[in-house]
Amino acid sequence: MKILRYISYVLLALIVLFIVLAFVLPTEQRITTTKTIEGPQLMVFNAINDLRAQEDWSPFKEADPTMAWTMGDKLVGTGASYTWISDNQGDGSYRIVESNLESGIKTEVKFGEKRGGKGTISLNPKGESTEVNWTFEFKAGRFTNVLMPILKVGMKNSFKKGLENLNALVKTRKNEGEYYGYSINQEVIPLKYYVTKRSEVSQDKVQQFYASNLGYLFTTIQNAGAEMSGKPSGLIYNFKPQESKVDIAAGIPISDEVNLEEVPLEIIEAGKAAQLDFYGDYKDIQTAHAAIQACLSDRELIHNWPIIEEYVTDPSVEKDPAKWLTVISYPIAN
Repeated sequence: MKILRYISYVLLALIVLFIVLAFVLPTEQRITTTKTIEGPQLMVFNAINDLRAQEDWSPFKEADPTMAWTMGDKLVGTGASYTWISDNQGDGSYRIVESNLESGIKTEVKFGEKRGGKGTISLNPKGESTEVNWTFEFKAGRFTNVLMPILKVGMKNSFKKGLENLNALVKTRKNEGEYYGYSINQEVIPLKYYVTKRSEVSQDKVQQFYASNLGYLFTTIQNAGAEMSGKPSGLIYNFKPQESKVDIAAGIPISDEVNLEEVPLEIIEAGKAAQLDFYGDYKDIQTAHAAIQACLSDRELIHNWPIIEEYVTDPSVEKDPAKWLTVISYPIAN
């Protein structure tokens, strides 16, 4: 009986201590992790500022196979956001509230409807590398704050893993030119003459536009006795994401500069271009464009318009969309 009484006193004392600590220890919490990333400041900034890249290095998604992200309307910079659902970590949302190369990136994270926190990622150039400081501030609930010394160890390890993943991603981009799984090369494209049919088209009607106009252009070339000198192509003059539209032209290359009254002629000057090979259905091509755009941004290169999509594979011959090859070229400005 004395032993039971002693155990009861100990348990009671521990409960009282736990309650006292809950009201004595702070609820405001802060976690900071620092790592030197092997890449220049702009490249590191872009890998954080673009949510598509964040998805590739996120330690939370990597550790949780049940987590699924849904991107918001904006993917890059201030206002970019995503929500997530997870069987293990619950649901939440993430938003970039401030984005600046010099001052860093500030974020707002919500866990469910009530809990949340604010993050800051600052970047300090260190020669060819960049020191990244990742800080997260949040308010722990009463009683949870007593357990924070233990919980913060796991959270800090997750942040460390995230910065390790970020370092690996930046090194791959820097050394191999690989973005979102695509290898991007700098090639020299020759002088080309395209007969074109141009229009501003809704994004969901692009394939229909090409299908209805490439045949017309081919017939026009034949009737004029001109010689086709390459694969049917799409020429992109501007993306208009806010309007869900794109300014495009169906184009067929011809061997000589021939003036056809029925259709305009577009001249693509010879020069350097960022280029990749995209295999798949055209409806999935957006990520390939994002890859080239990210590569150019990292290297502070500007591209000329139009962008060229060369449709190498004839879908009427090859029925498997996974084998359809489109060569995408972004002419680089001098």
